[in-house]
Amino acid sequence: MDRSHVGHTGDGTALRIAHPLPLGFVGLAVASFAFGALQLGWISSSEGKTVALTVLFFTVPLQLLASVAGFLRAEVAAATGMAVLAGTWAAITLSTLSAEPGTTSKGLGVVLCAAAAAMLVPAAAGLAQPWAAAVMVAAGVRFAATAGYELTGTKGWQHAAGWVGLVAALLGYAVALLLAFGVLDGE
Repeated sequence: MDRSHVGHTGDGTALRIAHPLPLGFVGLAVASFAFGALQLGWISSSEGKTVALTVLFFTVPLQLLASVAGFLRAEVAAATGMAVLAGTWAAITLSTLSAEPGTTSKGLGVVLCAAAAAMLVPAAAGLAQPWAAAVMVAAGVRFAATAGYELTGTKGWQHAAGWVGLVAALLGYAVALLLAFGVLDGE
């Protein structure tokens, strides 16, 4: 099954653009799982900089590319969701890289509150694809829970963010896989 979009260049050449969501959701899953493991204490807080660098150089570019592909395909919900995710993960990674291990940031907490709300825009716009909307809502809930931790510094919020992050990662992996194999229709 061909799930690419055919556009045309100025000279009449056909240009095929793959559906952006599998790529973007894999990026989400990697970032959410890695930071979830950190938040749950599965790895030491001293590993936060390694997680942040990995997400900055893996997830952020994948989601930026997925956003561009979404805009080229005129899929505003997918493109917007991937752009918001890329920007949010970039903010999280840069904050993590500049902070002492195990510390929180009220500034990042405020940014994450705004990002959680921003994820509702592509989720609502993408309700025609409920599985994609569900992943975007999960990412928004993940950012909201992490905001709770960043604003309060309490272990309850930290662990909630970690567990919600694992659920978002699992959902992201599952939907990406189902889209890639054509089980879910990306159109």
